[in-house]
Amino acid sequence: MPTSEEAEFIVVGNEILSGHVADTNSAYASRRLYEIGIKTSRKLVVPDDLEAISEAIRSALSRKPRYLIIIGGLGATPDDVTKEALAKALGKKLVLNEGALRWVEELAKRRGVEVDEDRKKYAMVVEGSEPIPNKRGAACGIRVRCGETEVVVLPGPPREFVPMMDSLIGVVFKPTHLTYQVYRLERKEEVEYRELFRELSEIEGVSWGSYPLEDGVYVRIESKEPKALDRAKKAIERFGGEPASFPEPKTS
Repeated sequence: MPTSEEAEFIVVGNEILSGHVADTNSAYASRRLYEIGIKTSRKLVVPDDLEAISEAIRSALSRKPRYLIIIGGLGATPDDVTKEALAKALGKKLVLNEGALRWVEELAKRRGVEVDEDRKKYAMVVEGSEPIPNKRGAACGIRVRCGETEVVVLPGPPREFVPMMDSLIGVVFKPTHLTYQVYRLERKEEVEYRELFRELSEIEGVSWGSYPLEDGVYVRIESKEPKALDRAKKAIERFGGEPASFPEPKTS
């Protein structure tokens, strides 16, 4: 059985590992998933290496998450090997998808270029998978079922990744019954709220976390049980907590 309502990420790219490019994609995706009750259980960044990616995929699938999201490495250059790695991990072949090829041909025509063998790579998908349309680029995404895990592969450029991820919310990624609330407490030192945190820890069915930020201490509570969540809300409000949203993360 899969680990219920959890997602794992594999982010592919030497540029991510070197720190030259920030991984904003998985952060964005985790926030979108959390909004519908899907928690991220693990993230791994791997190099543009077929064996490393394939091993990461096999390892993730062994844990049987509900979703496995793989980001990056779908381009047409020799170092883009994510699809090959996925095929190897699943013991399948790469095949040319006619629908994806038509999109590549249409895009090439608009750009005034030929669809050579390199560009045809954009339209290759894992045998038995379903292409995910990419309206802002040539590389289609991939969706394939592996046991109880839904594997989704998306391109790395954020201008392509974000709208594709958004299009899958509610379609591939299904809302769950997990409900959450974020509060902000005025004082900045977490230690000042030891009593509150002990109380939250004693409420069965509630998970929580505290995050000291510049403008105060943020507390996130979550539960599938409305009554338990209500108890946690009341506890935080007694300490002066007010409903809030996490500030947008800084990328520089």
